[in-house]
Amino acid sequence: MLEVQLSTRAVFAVEQPPIQLIRAGLPPIVRSMISRPNLRFWPKSNSNAVWTLADSAASSASNFVLGSLVAIRSTPELYGRFALAFALYGLTFGIWRAWATEPFLLGMRSRSNGLGSVIGACGVIGTVAMALGILIASGVDGTGRSLLLVVAVSLPVLAAHDGVRYCLIGTNRAHLALFVDGLWLALMFAGSIRIAEPVWLILWWSLSCGLTLLLGLQVLKWPSLFGGRTWLRQTRQVGTRFVFEFLVVTGSNSAIMFAVGFSSGLAEMGAYRGAAVLIGPVAVIMNGVVTVVLTMGTHSRDSTQTGTTEAVSNIRQVRSRVQKLAVLSWLTGVGWSGLVLIIPSVIGESILGETWDASRRAAVPLALAVGGQAMILVATAGYRLLGRINQGARIKATAMLLVMVISSSASFQGGAFAASAGFAVATIGLGTIIVALFRRDASTLAQTKLDGVPVDVGLSLDETDPAV
Repeated sequence: MLEVQLSTRAVFAVEQPPIQLIRAGLPPIVRSMISRPNLRFWPKSNSNAVWTLADSAASSASNFVLGSLVAIRSTPELYGRFALAFALYGLTFGIWRAWATEPFLLGMRSRSNGLGSVIGACGVIGTVAMALGILIASGVDGTGRSLLLVVAVSLPVLAAHDGVRYCLIGTNRAHLALFVDGLWLALMFAGSIRIAEPVWLILWWSLSCGLTLLLGLQVLKWPSLFGGRTWLRQTRQVGTRFVFEFLVVTGSNSAIMFAVGFSSGLAEMGAYRGAAVLIGPVAVIMNGVVTVVLTMGTHSRDSTQTGTTEAVSNIRQVRSRVQKLAVLSWLTGVGWSGLVLIIPSVIGESILGETWDASRRAAVPLALAVGGQAMILVATAGYRLLGRINQGARIKATAMLLVMVISSSASFQGGAFAASAGFAVATIGLGTIIVALFRRDASTLAQTKLDGVPVDVGLSLDETDPAV
């Protein structure tokens, strides 16, 4: 049985790594924050959720700044090569989150080296991806090779940084995660002003990430690659399923864009991609909402596995919060859709150029679609909190495959706009159904707990891999 603790504070004492020289060079206010990580400057209630949403925005902003600066300072062909190289980071990013950090947020605890194992697991995945990236780069010529190599060698640092971020969030210190990511954003922006070459921009993006990683490690344990390997084996059953879910969602979204290009040409595909840029901020918010749901598992998930009245109360609390966040997701999509309609053309054309009109037309339903997709992701994350890993994975995979089929079919009728409209109809409809199913299943589980009947939930976070 996996060792699960209700209180992260009881499991992880704040351990200071031996880098006193770095600490001595920090401003006094920063030294105060990292030496007393539980110090509060804000209301206690729901503060971690608010800081988590803010940190999601700051973390994504660093990537946005990099992409924007490269786009401004390169030709369309060079930017295309950058996009292909950056896809390696995006894919690896999703894998280490699904396998290494999401199980931690849901309440699983390492048997060795605590938080260092979680950070080390991210580093292991980043190192393996680096080796694969270097191998791929050896078969690429010209600037594409340089871009791919720079992204590849940056992956271990980026992975460890993200591991630190999630460990801080999972131990109720999202304010420190925001501080670290905000500093990364500031360093990235300040240092990139005089950098013109995309390769050097990526290098500075990675270096500034590494500098802030050292700061984050002041309140956590140093990464342990050995402990990371143990953590990956320990979480293999749930981690591989989470990776599968990530690949299904990512693959479905990418397939829709390629279907638009195949059915209506590159111009419509560009319009769809431009629409994705316009709804980027709301997508960041939605990712933050899903992270907030997962952080509920640190304190709520374990008690849902008992047969007490307190467990029933926790199940009902999870049910209520998931419903509220699902509604919030939909309303956010509606609000952003309206905001896209009122953006002045002068601003829109400065962002997207000639594709502005077609992209704005597609972005209106696409914003609604992102809200609907977030409803699906929030509800299926709720299933994880109930310990119903397999059920949540099946529902998410089925829903996203249906969304892909509906949206791709619609693209043959009217290009980017039709695909976005089909995407919106499918995600909102399926999202509403899945949230209702989650409410029913959570209510049934709560009643079953009251009746004292054993429940078979399929694969749960309390199961271990026989190889561990």
